Amino acid sequence: PNARAYGLYGSSGDVSITGAMSGRITATAGDSGYAYGLYGSSGDISIGSVSSTGQITATAGDFGYAYGLYASSGNISVTSGMSGQITARAEMTTVASSGSAYGLYADGGSISITGGLAGSVAATAGAAYGLRASGGVTLASLSGSVAAEGDYDATGLRSDSSSISVIGALSGSVTAKSTSEDLGHAVGLY
Repeated sequence: PNARAYGLYGSSGDVSITGAMSGRITATAGDSGYAYGLYGSSGDISIGSVSSTGQITATAGDFGYAYGLYASSGNISVTSGMSGQITARAEMTTVASSGSAYGLYADGGSISITGGLAGSVAATAGAAYGLRASGGVTLASLSGSVAAEGDYDATGLRSDSSSISVIGALSGSVTAKSTSEDLGHAVGLY
């Protein structure tokens, strides 16, 4: 099987950081590997806040998959705001379109940042997504930045089956960039 690296791994139940996340969580996997900063296998991921010094980084090699926060069947919530940095990157050293990266991905639920997103979320890979959820994506405000840079696919904010809501001000930036000259696809909000 392909190598997997986890910063924090919840095999059953929720992954919860009730206070502020002000340190660093890093996961690094090689080629064709999977890297997860925070991984929730069967529950929710909830964080009180990500302070300005908080960093969550996931890096994978060629043909790999990188996730800053990944909830396979639950929701992702940050209740008091996100001021730090979440970065996911799948290297593209041999094939430009290889790999996928997700800043935050709620594969079976929704994403909610009720205190607002004042920090940065960045994803870089062949296919890159800043925030993606099967359900809704809700932000109290967005004064920070969300950036997705992909070879053939890049999406800043994506809801697969529901809505995207920024309740307050959107004074920051959402950027989607495709580096493919012929087949690229880039959408800020989808």
